[in-house]
Amino acid sequence: MQWEGVLGRAFELGARASIAMLALAIQVGTANAQATVSGVEVMGGRPGSLNLKETAATGSRLGLKAIETPASIEILSGDAIRARGDISLANAISRSTGIVQQNDPGNGSTASFAARGFSGVGSVMTLFDGMRLFVGAGTVTFPFDPWTVEQVEVLRGPASVLFGQGALGGAVNVIPKRPKPGMAAYDVQAAYGSDETYRLALGAGGPISPDLSYRVDVSRNGSQGYVERGGSESLALSGSMRWQPSETLSFILSNDYGDQSPMKYFGTPLINGGIDNRTRDLNYNVADARMRFKDNMTQLRAEWSAANGVRVRNALYRLTSDREWRNAETYIYDPPGRRVERTDYIPILHDEMQWGDTVDVSVQHDLGPLKNTFVVGAEFNKVRFQHTNDGFPGTTTFLDPFRPDPGNYIIKEASFIPRYRTKTGQYGIFAEDQLKLTDQLSLVGGMRFDSYHVRRLNLLTNVEQVNRTLDDIGYRLGVVYAPNSNTSFYAQYATGSDPLGSLITTSAGQAPFELSTGRQWEAGIKGLFLGGRGEWTVAAYDIVKNKLLTRDRANPTVQVQVGQRSSKGVEASLAVKLGAGWSFEANGTVLDANYDDFTEIVGGVPVSRKGLTPPDTPEKSANIWLSWAFAQNWRVYGGARYVGRQFGDNSNDPKLILPSYTAADAGVEWELRPNLALNLQLFNALDEIYATSSYGNTQRILARPRAAELRLTGRF
Repeated sequence: MQWEGVLGRAFELGARASIAMLALAIQVGTANAQATVSGVEVMGGRPGSLNLKETAATGSRLGLKAIETPASIEILSGDAIRARGDISLANAISRSTGIVQQNDPGNGSTASFAARGFSGVGSVMTLFDGMRLFVGAGTVTFPFDPWTVEQVEVLRGPASVLFGQGALGGAVNVIPKRPKPGMAAYDVQAAYGSDETYRLALGAGGPISPDLSYRVDVSRNGSQGYVERGGSESLALSGSMRWQPSETLSFILSNDYGDQSPMKYFGTPLINGGIDNRTRDLNYNVADARMRFKDNMTQLRAEWSAANGVRVRNALYRLTSDREWRNAETYIYDPPGRRVERTDYIPILHDEMQWGDTVDVSVQHDLGPLKNTFVVGAEFNKVRFQHTNDGFPGTTTFLDPFRPDPGNYIIKEASFIPRYRTKTGQYGIFAEDQLKLTDQLSLVGGMRFDSYHVRRLNLLTNVEQVNRTLDDIGYRLGVVYAPNSNTSFYAQYATGSDPLGSLITTSAGQAPFELSTGRQWEAGIKGLFLGGRGEWTVAAYDIVKNKLLTRDRANPTVQVQVGQRSSKGVEASLAVKLGAGWSFEANGTVLDANYDDFTEIVGGVPVSRKGLTPPDTPEKSANIWLSWAFAQNWRVYGGARYVGRQFGDNSNDPKLILPSYTAADAGVEWELRPNLALNLQLFNALDEIYATSSYGNTQRILARPRAAELRLTGRF
């Protein structure tokens, strides 16, 4: 439509304008900014990882602090993430309670997690600055770099009442750095380590004038990788300007860009049911493999305090994603031939563009003697997605398992053409309310209605394969009792929904079915102790997901949407600053996930999976982190993460189990001067051989072996 083209052009002009203003901001800000940051702790970052007294935008639009929200929410500060040396955002996020990373290079190693017994990008949503990222064919490749992050908020349990479908297990919101009026800061990081891994990053921000401020960050990373031909590189750019023409009105224009070429490694084949140590450093992909992901988001945000107790916010954005793959991705060991069959030669291009707008109005208005705050708002999004491939003709080559000759990719350009295009429209309306019955007791509720319209066009036949509208209503009701300012008890009931696959790439086979639906009961306790130097949480939950695709018992060739799965569990977390320079953090979860009603066809016969555990669902996980400032200007630190076993298929075949693993990191830090620190850190310090995820049932994605890094971090 013509108005779409106009809007696209406006976004392009906005992006160019923002770049020009950012360049001006650096020059003017560097010349004029007089204030400097003081008291910012580079060593160790902000205390704790729970931050219960911080406002959590991901848990509610009401402006509630984490301790006031009737849900499990965790806030990870960017300073704490960087102090721990995490190279990727996914690695940092998986240190939070009950969140397990399940990435592989094919999905950008960015956004696939398991939480509360549900896994994948269709059940654990990724948000950027509160904006949902629509999943393209199972892939989200942005954001990825911790350097540009202010904080990460992790909401566990159904988040559909806030963000729509695709968040039954939880939501992860990555909040980027933005201008801070009245405060100038200049940040730097330089690191070099094993496998010729390097990190270079710069950041600057501060006031330009009394009503104008800026923030710019750039990060460049690269590595030769821990397997043959394992090179990778990435570039992240983030820039924003804040204009506040009055005390009641402010605007933020921002542009965030990512360009990454991840390691082109799709795992190691299982040999005789396990990992052979001789294959640990080998790469079975083709020599000229390609992967590159480029994402760019432009935003314009406005906030207006219209009257006493009335706030209006609007966020307009545009996101483009260009992704390329050209790999041989599946490796199957053939015992009789003592060789590896290499299949799935896959060339793919994604061209994805989404844009949208969200507006909400918050009003604080007493209802008689009762304090009340409510929010109403609306959201709409448009997504255009085009998929290009070669039709996947089924090429197979054979390799020596211990001396693989990679060869090159042979692509038939004539068949590498666009195959289908989809257009997805979404609009939603939502409302939330907090009613304080007493100073200690409050009710928090919310409701959201969403409508999705998906159209899919086969570009080879010019036939429309999908024209489908899906509607969904979600709601949440919770109660919070706070006997004092440092303790709260809460309980909530919430509903949510998930798509059967990726909503914007709905296939003709999925089109007749509805969204999967779910509900959750949750109760928990949150508290602070030792004068605020310690924080702790405990939560218990019960989630049921309905409308799974299963086989009709009367006619196994027909799929019906009646299946059900469930998960029950307990989570706990602790963060405390002890005396004598000690600090300690720990979290863990134990859950029981099962199919309650699910049938598969095996050899033409329907087989029930009732009582079995869904695949890719670890039922135990834990993290620990310890830090000790043992002398003036010196600190040692270390941590470990444990992830329990995961089944590889619905039958829980013991041959396909992904074993549990424990990985440890350790380091020492020397503060050269205030806000300038030198770190020597070991990753996978015990050099464990373990797999973080499976790639199909024939191979494992092995984790990085023991590696060292020397890192300089400063703030001025």
